Amino acid sequence: LQGGIAQDLLVRAMMELGYVAKEMKLDSRNYGSYEHRVRLYTVFARLDVHNAIGHLPRPKHATARAPAVRDIMVPLDERRAEASRTGEELVFDLSQFRTVNVERDDSYNGCELILQGRDAQGQEGWQWKVHSPDKGASTQRSQGINPTGLTLQEGHVVAHTLLESRRIVGIPDDADVGRDLLDDKEMRSAQGGVMNVCVLGAIADEIPDYLRRWDEHVLKMS
Repeated sequence: LQGGIAQDLLVRAMMELGYVAKEMKLDSRNYGSYEHRVRLYTVFARLDVHNAIGHLPRPKHATARAPAVRDIMVPLDERRAEASRTGEELVFDLSQFRTVNVERDDSYNGCELILQGRDAQGQEGWQWKVHSPDKGASTQRSQGINPTGLTLQEGHVVAHTLLESRRIVGIPDDADVGRDLLDDKEMRSAQGGVMNVCVLGAIADEIPDYLRRWDEHVLKMS
């Protein structure tokens, strides 16, 4: 945020309170997520704990097969129903897109790029990327004039529904956080800014052993 200014302010404030920061750039795809999304995660350890046993370890990568977007896609009729209800464009005409050189472009955000779209003026843009449903998503939400992270379904180019976008960032289907305060569009926007739940879970998994090591250190020094 703000060119890193907000991050610097946070780290400095926590240092003044006696904490040591550890910054990690993590791709959520490595932790069992449906999306490729590299973000900066910052954890803090109390200075005395850090000096005694070091910082919280970097989270371990998931060992299971990385899930594919196809696994969480809703039926096409549900997608059209949501589009009708919200007024958002979720299904696109395949004729707007062309085949691309996959060997050249398959590294785009770690996804398999299969189609490239054009805007209203017929110009190709970086936004109109269509990825294989058998791979990961490049973003957790596709919407607006220049959607990203589009995929294929039954011969159509489609954008994610609200439910799919929740699944992609790791939010459980039955989670009701914010539903009484936000409508669908507002909820989708809020979900676009969340940290990936799969990554947060992987970081949290490191905490019990870290605390055990601290308890052992305290016992040893007493």
